[in-house]
Amino acid sequence: MVIDVGRRRVTVFGREVMLKALELELLSYFLMHPDEPITRARLLEAVWGYSIGGTATVTVHVRRLREKIEVDPANPVLIRTVWGIGYQFSPSSRDRLSTPCVTSCGGAGRQRSSSPTRPEEVLTSPRLQGQAPART
Repeated sequence: MVIDVGRRRVTVFGREVMLKALELELLSYFLMHPDEPITRARLLEAVWGYSIGGTATVTVHVRRLREKIEVDPANPVLIRTVWGIGYQFSPSSRDRLSTPCVTSCGGAGRQRSSSPTRPEEVLTSPRLQGQAPART
């Protein structure tokens, strides 16, 4: 998976995908919290900046993101639904995500040949900057 934050493009499984701003923020948040179940309410607050409101918008945006990054959106493996909780981003579920590169606006990407994307490599909006993943 290659992420170019400046151009809002992601290359997944060899194909380039254009993401809208909120889709990129949502994906970036998932990348900062790999394998961690995340509630819709938490996504709503972290990505949209709302502490109250309906979580249906989260569901819609996750569906649209899946349509763009999953091989089979009907059977997602990257962004899985955790029933009764929300969602979980599982990059380790597919070995195809072994060479991430994250590029900032106008900057050069950092290549890693075999390590997964680390949270500090995900460059994104000011709302998400400075948020470290929860450690359990």
